[in-house]
Amino acid sequence: MATIVNDRDVFLQAELVRLDDWDFLTNVHIDGTPVIQVRDEAAEAWDFQQRLEVSGSSVLKGVIVPTDSGALKTGSITWNSTTGALTGGTGIAMTEWGLIGAASGVATFTIESSTGDAWFAGELSAATGTFAGDLITSGDVVASGANQDTTTIWLGAAYHIDYSVYGEAASNASAGTRVRAGLLGRSTATTSQYNVGVIGDGPSATKGIGVAASGGLYGIYTYSASGNALYCNGTMAITSSTLVTNLNAEKWNGITTAGSTGNGSSAVTMPGSTKPGNDTTPTWLSITIGGVQGDILFWPRA
Repeated sequence: MATIVNDRDVFLQAELVRLDDWDFLTNVHIDGTPVIQVRDEAAEAWDFQQRLEVSGSSVLKGVIVPTDSGALKTGSITWNSTTGALTGGTGIAMTEWGLIGAASGVATFTIESSTGDAWFAGELSAATGTFAGDLITSGDVVASGANQDTTTIWLGAAYHIDYSVYGEAASNASAGTRVRAGLLGRSTATTSQYNVGVIGDGPSATKGIGVAASGGLYGIYTYSASGNALYCNGTMAITSSTLVTNLNAEKWNGITTAGSTGNGSSAVTMPGSTKPGNDTTPTWLSITIGGVQGDILFWPRA
């Protein structure tokens, strides 16, 4: 029997104890949410916290998987919800397209997930690095270090080389008629004072060598369709005494030669028995010694 004491209190009086099943989790609500839902969400939050927290630090042990349109980002960077490609903003985003850094809608670096291609708008600095494929740049490449793992080059003697840039053509050319190069320099500019494919500079007066070359067939091979294939602005030293075929020089041991001249009015008398050949018409070789021009008689052997 129930007795109403006041508006707030109700006393229940019963001679027997009555027990009935009553679902507390589903019938009790907190701010409109069933207790059972609150319990489950609290358990999920606890599990997520345990995944993050290890020994007092926050370490992610699970996997965060954004949807196709989602990503991890900092800043105001935006991306295409279908492809994940950059569309604007500033910041860094990791989308399904790849890793993107941007400033005012312009990419500053990208790493594309489908190809592995990496692109940087600024400088790339590293202590060491290895590229299995091509290294392509539209800017300058500056190598100021020195590789301490030497390689040996034969330049009349074995020299151990510390190098800043090393190019080796280890694989064969794509065809037997093509040339395989370890290092290729080419200048296609047109308005420079000079357009030089490769420049070497060794400024030391006692040990400087601008370019050193060694080859099994040719040490240096040069060609020019219209100019000089070889130009020396200075002295030239040769250690070999082997005859150089087709060498045409203006000077011979300091003597300037100017080709041949015709016969003058003076006659040369020489007994026939002492002539070096049967030809009776000599040729005069014009030379200049000490600024004085003269002629040497040349008698062909007919």
